[in-house]
Amino acid sequence: MQSRISRPPAVGTRVISAIALGTLTGMRSMSGLAIASLAQRRRWAPVAVAAAIAELAADKTPWVGNRIDAAPLLARAALGGIVGGRVTARRRPLGALAGATAAVAATFAAFHVRRNAPGADMAKALVEDVIVAAIGACLLCSHLVDGDRCRSSVVSEPAPGLPRPFETR
Repeated sequence: MQSRISRPPAVGTRVISAIALGTLTGMRSMSGLAIASLAQRRRWAPVAVAAAIAELAADKTPWVGNRIDAAPLLARAALGGIVGGRVTARRRPLGALAGATAAVAATFAAFHVRRNAPGADMAKALVEDVIVAAIGACLLCSHLVDGDRCRSSVVSEPAPGLPRPFETR
């Protein structure tokens, strides 16, 4: 017998999700939006994923400017705020603030780490891509970014002696 846990994550957990998505957005501007749209099963998720993939490719070219310039930084802050607010449901202002702040902090951190770390820029960019993909996969697998459509994974019967999870009918 399988059941679904119906309780949404606590507000603190959602704020942590907003911070994580903001961090992704600071590292790769479209990645937070792509992960949130996939987790929330949005119709436009394929467009967000395509934009994130295009950004990964564009980042490897020499004509892309610095992420800490005014326009890209503002865009990352705005996107971080949007995804942060989206996943915090009833606490949208708090989530938006957390997501935007994390995006700006991660933007500067990733810029300086990539600039000062030893090695070829292409290798450092690929390492950053792997980090973003790993964090995104962890967020998707943990079901922390479902927002208003928050669902936990399907769980099997509990071990003998443990209480049954909350069920929806």
